Amino acid sequence: MPSGVYDRTKAKKSSGHARCIVCNHIERARIELECAAARPDRAIAEQFGLKRDAVRRHWQNHVSGARKAELICGPLKIQRLAEKSAEEDRSLLDYLGILRSELFHLFLDAKARRLTFDAGSIAARLLQTLEATGRLNGQLRETILVSGVLAEGAKTI
Repeated sequence: MPSGVYDRTKAKKSSGHARCIVCNHIERARIELECAAARPDRAIAEQFGLKRDAVRRHWQNHVSGARKAELICGPLKIQRLAEKSAEEDRSLLDYLGILRSELFHLFLDAKARRLTFDAGSIAARLLQTLEATGRLNGQLRETILVSGVLAEGAKTI
């Protein structure tokens, strides 16, 4: 099969519309992100081996307003945070904030697609990121100290 031509045998099944080639495309998330970035439908179609009309119809009819807003605003916020961290040489907390934001978007996408295993795996990574953030900013340390005192007190009684 020529490079850049979509192969239906490699499609992953999603919770999208059964006949929509983009909903069932293995690169659906990237296609939607390209649409959100206002790239021309023709360029997106060529890149992923699709028809221009299929890309346009998918974006107009199968991507919810909430998902469009998430795609349009989310990456911009992440990009701004990354630039801010690079420019001001910010701390590890800023980078963990970027990671937390990206993981949260991936979690929501997996949940919306009913990919239970993926959502659980992403949630575990998200929790690790939140715990690391809590340890760095001192919030988790206080909780552990209180838990440790309560646990020691319970043993002696």
